Amino acid sequence: MVTELADVIARNTGCGFRDAHAHVKALLDHLHHQGRAVSTLMAADLAAVGLHLPEAEVQSALNPAEFIARRTTFGGPAPSVMAGEIAAARTRLDTDFTHHASLSTRFADARTHLVGGSI
Repeated sequence: MVTELADVIARNTGCGFRDAHAHVKALLDHLHHQGRAVSTLMAADLAAVGLHLPEAEVQSALNPAEFIARRTTFGGPAPSVMAGEIAAARTRLDTDFTHHASLSTRFADARTHLVGGSI
């Protein structure tokens, strides 16, 4: 969540990613001194460290489901990206199960043949 918050800060303020992470560190220190969790962060907390972002942007950055859904790059965890990968993995798994069943049958047949003494 803090990485997404740094991304939001960088996008909305125009500062570099390194500076955005420094702002997040200051925010975390601010929250720590108050004994608060990151999930309680509000736009007013950002204002306390000199940042001004819309409340909706802050809450969106702290929402794990929204964070994941935004990660749509190749290999990203977004459901829209993963759906195809999961379908392909299921197809490979079905193929593996079929192949395993075939080999198991061949093994059982060979064992029956050997035990039956008809070599």
